[in-house]
Amino acid sequence: QESSTIIVENSKRFSTKIYIDKKQKAGYYMTNSVSSNRPEKYNIAAFFSGVGGIELGFEQTNEFRVVYANEFDKYARQTYQLNHPDTYLDGRDIHDVQPEDIPAERVDVIMGGFPCQAFSIAGYRKGFDDDRGDLFFELLRMIEGRKPRAIFIENVKNMVGHDHGTTFKVIREALTENNYFIKWKVLNGKES
Repeated sequence: QESSTIIVENSKRFSTKIYIDKKQKAGYYMTNSVSSNRPEKYNIAAFFSGVGGIELGFEQTNEFRVVYANEFDKYARQTYQLNHPDTYLDGRDIHDVQPEDIPAERVDVIMGGFPCQAFSIAGYRKGFDDDRGDLFFELLRMIEGRKPRAIFIENVKNMVGHDHGTTFKVIREALTENNYFIKWKVLNGKES
């Protein structure tokens, strides 16, 4: 299964990758080194968390901790709680969540794999016209409210080409308008 992954970083502070450590001419950049001399972990607020697979990958680096997770589906929440018993899990619809509801003073990363049915080739491909298609804008509301250092977004491969690229263009423009630099790639989930 191929999916598109977007790693978005605040262009005023960062330019590439996942960990924050070193200075570069344009400011700070994120390096993939796990040997950080930064004593505290980066705080993650996760939305559309499912069973917590993406969060698990970040936590396994020992550089990140999930301070807030949001998942509406009750069965996914049951599994999430088994996988992440120490994480605060909010079961409300994201439409009902306010950015200040995230119980952390600092949010370094907001991540989310918003529902793909609106963009998937297996679905009706209604995009933003689908009731689930507006969920990106709810994630954007959280981003605007908390202004994290970086954003990690995951969705199906077809999101990039949906509606002749218009859907992805809207997403890129919304994030760019909020001073984020976008780096994206379509990945094949079958490959390691």
